[in-house]
Amino acid sequence: MLRDAFRSLSRFSNLQTLQFDFLEGSWPEHKADYFSHFVDIQLDIWRSLENTPLPRLQTLSIGSMITHFPRILDETDPFLALFRTLDTLSISVVTPSQPLNSFVPEGILRFNDTLSCMLTAARNITSLELGLWRLLSPTCEPFAFEALVFPALTALSLHNIMLQGAPDPDPDAPPSPDPPLEIPDEGPKFTVETFILNHSATLKHLALYNCAVSAMHGSWHRVFKRFGAQLPELIEFASMTSVSGLSFPYARDIGRGRYLVMPSIRQDPQDVAALEHFQTAVMFRRNSMAFDPVPSAGLKSRFRCPPRSAIFNAKGRQALHVSDLAN
Repeated sequence: MLRDAFRSLSRFSNLQTLQFDFLEGSWPEHKADYFSHFVDIQLDIWRSLENTPLPRLQTLSIGSMITHFPRILDETDPFLALFRTLDTLSISVVTPSQPLNSFVPEGILRFNDTLSCMLTAARNITSLELGLWRLLSPTCEPFAFEALVFPALTALSLHNIMLQGAPDPDPDAPPSPDPPLEIPDEGPKFTVETFILNHSATLKHLALYNCAVSAMHGSWHRVFKRFGAQLPELIEFASMTSVSGLSFPYARDIGRGRYLVMPSIRQDPQDVAALEHFQTAVMFRRNSMAFDPVPSAGLKSRFRCPPRSAIFNAKGRQALHVSDLAN
């Protein structure tokens, strides 16, 4: 029934906005059945959309996307046409922890490349929102940030993303008299900060929601200093956390690429000072130019959808919101 309903999307010739929310609410008691059910729903929807041209689609929001897809995508796949017309893209991903691997479909292991293809196809977007259900390592799988370049990106929102905040190499440090030990480098080669700074020429709005810095690798004040020095076009910055009393979340490695936010600790004065300096610079830049407040809507989270909408009145309809798919 659901597949038949989405096959009728071709009747929406003027559709510009499409919004899904697959996994509303809390985790169920029987996770195996839950994931199996939602994988089936998503597969039905993807199969329907790959044969449904939506030439005017500008905004696509996929909330709580389970890491599974019916096949491996490459850059020539016709399904990617859905992303090439987009101006705004929002994706939140549910990444199962290791104990769930016994019942989550094997396709999860191949999902990272598929998601990377989707994001790469959305090359023309100006607004991007990416998020996870739990903190992962600073390499930020399943998002392959090193492969992503958006030449026109002006607004970026990140949710539950780990930042590195590692110190810069000291160019004045004396060389070690001893030959370096050949120790495998297991640290992140490409961090989220690098991805953000690679868009310094266009990025005007940046938001971090429930993001944390690796307690092992770095600090928030390094993150803020880099942003302040290397994001000359930024005119709006927001940073919020749902952890009470924790302004600068740090997280520790709990294994298998997952991180856990540490209990509230004393605020580092360097973090406070760096944030204040960064925010002052952004505010000064914003006040010194003709600022249109409308783009700030790009920082508003689109992960939560309005109540469920039925597919009807196809003629002239420009937006479709589908949520509460558990029912």
